[in-house]
Amino acid sequence: MSEQELHVVVGAAGVTGRLVVRHLTGRQLRALGAVVPLARDGAALIYQFEQPFVVDGAATADAFGITPTPYADGVRAVLAAGGTVSR
Repeated sequence: MSEQELHVVVGAAGVTGRLVVRHLTGRQLRALGAVVPLARDGAALIYQFEQPFVVDGAATADAFGITPTPYADGVRAVLAAGGTVSR
């Protein structure tokens, strides 16, 4: 999740106060994975977070005649349906 996306979620959820985000390097995550199985799984996927994702829904929109939901609208819909954001 990008910093901009995080601010969308936090703002839509009405979370107030100082937001602290920490970054772990791949090396740190692999070291942590020696004792925490979930971190081991995360280390195997770290490559997905080293570059931004580029998402293009043009082919889907053309094939099915649908349009993508803007991120902020989707977050608001999930929260309105009873989703929560944990700290």
